[in-house]
Formats: sequence, structure tokens, C-alpha cells
Amino acid sequence: MRRRNFLKSFLGAFAIRSVAQGAPKKESPPRAKVVDVSCPSWERDGRPDPEKIGEMIDRGLCRLLDRKDPASCWRELFSPRERVAIKFNRVSRNFSGANQALVDAISERLLGVGLKRENLFVVEAVGAKFTGGGKPDLELGRWIALRDRGARFTRFLTEQIDAILNVPDLKDHDRGGITGALKNVSHARQTFIDNPARLHLPGLEPYLSEICRLPFVRKKRRLVITNGLKAIFELGPLPVSPLWQWRRDTLLLALDSVAADRVQLQIVEEKRRQMAKQNPRWRRRLVSLWKCPWRPPVHIGACAEKGLGEGDLKKIEWVKLKLE
Repeated sequence: MRRRNFLKSFLGAFAIRSVAQGAPKKESPPRAKVVDVSCPSWERDGRPDPEKIGEMIDRGLCRLLDRKDPASCWRELFSPRERVAIKFNRVSRNFSGANQALVDAISERLLGVGLKRENLFVVEAVGAKFTGGGKPDLELGRWIALRDRGARFTRFLTEQIDAILNVPDLKDHDRGGITGALKNVSHARQTFIDNPARLHLPGLEPYLSEICRLPFVRKKRRLVITNGLKAIFELGPLPVSPLWQWRRDTLLLALDSVAADRVQLQIVEEKRRQMAKQNPRWRRRLVSLWKCPWRPPVHIGACAEKGLGEGDLKKIEWVKLKLE
């Protein structure tokens, strides 16, 4: 049999077998666009300015959805009847100091398009308050197998909410290279999952992508607003020292969590190269995250392969806006 005919026969048989076995089809990924909004004046008198941060979100969201009216963007993404989790990251300890300003800006806009205060759940926003919001039901549900391991997820994630507005921080991570929108959902201890420590292998795989493809996670991802006002390029995810932090003055908005994290990875890698060049004694330490065997950022590509978003930087529209 000629090689061409052999390949056709083989691929045809494989396709038939895959259909017979119910092989899952890849879903169309969300729009691969990330809007990177910078504004050096997001602080006023040394404190975060909610109005300026709100302006950054509005301008970024309008550019993300190609609209002129911010309210129409929020109405497009969220229904007044929905219950929404505004998910921050407690591990970051509010090192940017902007959690309250972000809570105020985001909740004001959601309330402004008709969502009920009791249907907004602000979780893990260290140093911030939101009165009158919903109370998460943190009771754990049944055990769900994840390859050779498994986890239990809270009723808050599986049943109580309809959508997740994801507010991760821009920082590196000691197991996954970076920790962004994907991990902020998949490994949210107590808020979403019982004990993610057992799933913290180098690269965070294969478990992170398995969690992110679960229907009660995949279908609820709605909007990502990555806090890059201040960021961490080494010794993350904890904000252990200002030595490893920098002020980037940005928020990154995306519908695609994979694209958001791929852009974040690029930002952290570029900062590591820059700092290694400026400080020769750090060159051995600040190597590419891909060269760190204990924390390669393979989870981003794994999620892309499973149809959860775009992981190829060349196929992501990375829009940069600058406000005064």
C-alpha cells in the first residue's frame, strides 16, 4: 500500500474510532484579545484613585468589545438576573494596595447595569470591604476524579454563582511559572476547591487544565481584569519583598483566560530579562521560566490544547492603551 493511501486509511479508522468512543470535541475559544491599559496616575496622594481605576476599566472594556459606551459592555457580559463572583487572590495580600478601589469600581458598574447587590459575591479581596453582598456557600460537594487524583469543589462554585469576574494579580509562581486567571480559579483553596496542594506539581499539570475544562468552571468564565498596577517577577506568588516587585501601572482585560495568562507570561519574562541585564549578579537566578525545571508554565499550553483559549502569542491581539 502506498504511503498516502495508508495514511488515509489510518486516519479514517482513527476518526471512526474516536467518534465511536465519544471523543470530546474542542470548543471554539473566546476572543483572543487582551487590552493592556496603562495609567501612571492611578494613585492620588499616595493612595489608589477609584475614579481613575474605573476609567482604566471602562476604556479597556470598550476597546475589548469594540464599543463606545461602557454600560453597554457590562450589559453584554452580565445579565441583571445573574449571580456573579468577583474573585480576587488572597495569597497576594493586596500588595498593590488597590483591592478596595477595584472592588468599588467593579461593583459600581455591575450595580449600574441592574445586578442586585445581594447577587454580587466579592471573595478573597484582602483589605477591601463590600457591604450587602452575597455570602458564599463553602460547603463541599462530591469528589471529582482528576486523572490519578481528585478534589471536592464548593457549592459556591458549582451551584451558587452563574459567572466569574476574575481579578488575578500579575506575578510569577513557584510551581506554574506565573499565576494568573487560570490558576486563580482552579486552585482557589476554600473558595472553590478543598485542598489544591495535592495538585501543585511542577507546571501545575495535568490537573489545572482538567479543572478548567470542567463545565461548572468553563461555562462561568466571563471577564478577566488582571491587576498589573504593581507586579512580581521573582519569589512569587507571595509578595515577600519589594526587591522583586515593580510598578507597571496597568490593568489587563480579556475574555479569554488563556490569552490573558499568555500575555502575562510574556510580561514577566521580559521583566526578568531586563532585571538580569541590569543586575549581572541576578543572571543565574532570573533565567527564563521555561528553563526552571520546577516551574515551567506548561499549563497555559495545556489549556490551549484543550480548546479553552488561545495560547499562541502570535494569534493574540495585544492592544496597548495609555491614559494620562
